[in-house]
Amino acid sequence: MARGETEKRASLLAGLAAGRPGWALRMREEPERLERRIALIEDIFSLLGKNQADRFSYAAKFRPSKIEGLQSVRERAVETLETWLSFWRDAMILAFNAQASVQNPDRESDLKRLTYILEPEKVVGALQVTERTLKAVHRFANIQLAMETLMLDLPTLELGQ
Repeated sequence: MARGETEKRASLLAGLAAGRPGWALRMREEPERLERRIALIEDIFSLLGKNQADRFSYAAKFRPSKIEGLQSVRERAVETLETWLSFWRDAMILAFNAQASVQNPDRESDLKRLTYILEPEKVVGALQVTERTLKAVHRFANIQLAMETLMLDLPTLELGQ
């Protein structure tokens, strides 16, 4: 990796880590985790522009199966929701012009576009329902049902605006 690219990656990991050096080191050692984070951020952007049927199809991915057991699905749901919480936190910072650093600096332009389209109250609501869903998953709720409820509560918008 070239020096400039290494510095850029280190800066991204520092922002994403939000003061958690162990997390940054884990991400550096496990690049597939960083790739999953990118995919999860893409998922939330995509879901905001989808209809209920598409959103429910996404939630169905959180149904345990013979291939993927309940604990694995729960871990994947927690990773998804924690990533989305960092996304919504950043959106809230930008929506209210707060004096804080964003945790997803690589997505700042997308987040600014989103907060231009979405009212600040809806950003706060999305953060709250995502947090509520994460708490439900931690309390051993039915994961697919919790994700379906989240899909109903997330704002819907035209991202092409």
